[in-house]
Amino acid sequence: MLERQQNKERKYQYNTPTTGPEHIEALYEEVAQGEDKDSAVTRKTLKGYVIEMVQLMRASARSKRRDDEEQESHFWRALILLGMAAAVFIYLALLNSSGWDWLDEKRFAFKVTGTLLALIFVLVQIERTAFFKVLWGFGFTKIIVSIGASALLVFSTGKAAGVINGVFGIDATAFPLSLTFMTGFIFFKNLSPFIFLIGVFAALHALNLFMWFKALLKGKYPEGPLVSSACFLLFACLVMGFYFGWGGNRLSAERLPEVAYKLAHVLDFNSKHSCANVPGNAAVIFIGPSQNVVLTDNHRVDVDSVQAFFEEDLQVPAFFARVECALSQNTAPVAEPQRQWLNP
Repeated sequence: MLERQQNKERKYQYNTPTTGPEHIEALYEEVAQGEDKDSAVTRKTLKGYVIEMVQLMRASARSKRRDDEEQESHFWRALILLGMAAAVFIYLALLNSSGWDWLDEKRFAFKVTGTLLALIFVLVQIERTAFFKVLWGFGFTKIIVSIGASALLVFSTGKAAGVINGVFGIDATAFPLSLTFMTGFIFFKNLSPFIFLIGVFAALHALNLFMWFKALLKGKYPEGPLVSSACFLLFACLVMGFYFGWGGNRLSAERLPEVAYKLAHVLDFNSKHSCANVPGNAAVIFIGPSQNVVLTDNHRVDVDSVQAFFEEDLQVPAFFARVECALSQNTAPVAEPQRQWLNP
């Protein structure tokens, strides 16, 4: 009853203060006064507005914290599934003999797939570090990385064109698909600084594991991402081993001509032709401005799978004949298209 009376007897509800003490008194009355809920229309005071704002801010903070925790939980679930899938594929690739022919035939595919999943795991972990977030937030970092990647791509294209020209003795533009894939292989081969960066982060995670076990031996129970660091170190070693081991061997400077030769037979050479002066079992590629000259290769190249492409050795011929294609008599000339006129 007293509170309602105070709510109805506000001194400065309709009166304007004039002096300094009256202004202070009016401000105190506004802050200390509650809402008039007995009225037909609820009249909020400054205190009521402040309390409502604080409640809304607290609710918003709780909602944001809950959303962040849920997003973090989803991330770790996805990362755990990714790591498990990579471990399973790598395990299947390392089996000497599973007893299943299908698994034995797909061992190379499991190896590549597991390594790619491990690489994704490592890159995601690197991207979440404060070091990467801070540097990538600056525009100059993105510009320098873009310029470096473009320069490496141009260099790789020129290197690929030189390898193809060294094998076949003609311009590399006659092998457009082979040139594209050779550029990608050489670009991959020259990513050693990036792989070195992965090695630096792997060393930091190894140091983190060392400090964790050192503290554990002293009787302490330290907090830290132990499992995450262990998985990062394992997958980083697998990625670096694949790059410097298998990749460094199969894409070495000595084997690049063999890779270019296989690519040309798979992508650019034609197994069938209509040249009467070229053996029927020879693979040809048409060159020249009028496409009437063929580069021939009488050697048979069989590439049945991706594993055979990379792991089977092949001797690159030292010479490729170039002859002018003479059409056989069984080849019918191309008829000119007949024009049909519509009657008006």
